[in-house]
Amino acid sequence: MSRREEPEASANLAYEAVLAQIQDGSLKPGDRVPEGQFAATLGISRTPVREALRRLSAEGIVNLTHNQGARVADWDEEDLHEVFDLRMTLEGFASAIAARKATAEDIERLRAVEREFEQVIEEEGLDFRNEAAKLNNKFHTEILNITGNRRLIALMSNLVSVPLTRGSFHTYTRRDFDYAIRHHRELIRAYATHDVVGAELCMKLHINSSRGAIQQSVKQANNSQNVTPVRKRRRSGQASD
Repeated sequence: MSRREEPEASANLAYEAVLAQIQDGSLKPGDRVPEGQFAATLGISRTPVREALRRLSAEGIVNLTHNQGARVADWDEEDLHEVFDLRMTLEGFASAIAARKATAEDIERLRAVEREFEQVIEEEGLDFRNEAAKLNNKFHTEILNITGNRRLIALMSNLVSVPLTRGSFHTYTRRDFDYAIRHHRELIRAYATHDVVGAELCMKLHINSSRGAIQQSVKQANNSQNVTPVRKRRRSGQASD
């Protein structure tokens, strides 16, 4: 590994470590990110941790304040709608492309991931939500890869990295998981039959269903005395009360 690659690898390691704690709720909105603690745990200097925090700040996941370090960004309902509106548009588009391009090998890879996804959910092990989230991400990544559209893949990698998306399975009920399984199966059928319209519509329904599950958790957070209230911003053009 070259000298240039070493700090980049350390920064990537720090990025994934911080992001993982935000996703699983160990670091909550408003919490300070313990820069020194991450450096010590990972066995690296603070420099790559700071680089990781700058990257997370650019993605809107943390807020950096001069001489005060980084804090986990608050996410409100407006953020939720912005992210999921974009996901519906972009992933719906990607799904339509995948339906046109999918080969028999592509379909088999998706089926293999889906079988593992369903098994993890059925067994409900100690860490099944995190495992299910990883497999769900793999399923969606496979679909993006089928498109072969590098720019679309790059755009989506930014969207799916935000806590609202990558941490969504921590709020799922059994009913939500059942919906996800049904949608995955319908998507695979659409790709196998090259049903372009059906694939796009099914993906949009799938993403919107995930939005609904997270929105329900946001409402519960607002009603909980032990959770910092989630702000609801007024949409532009909306009349005041």
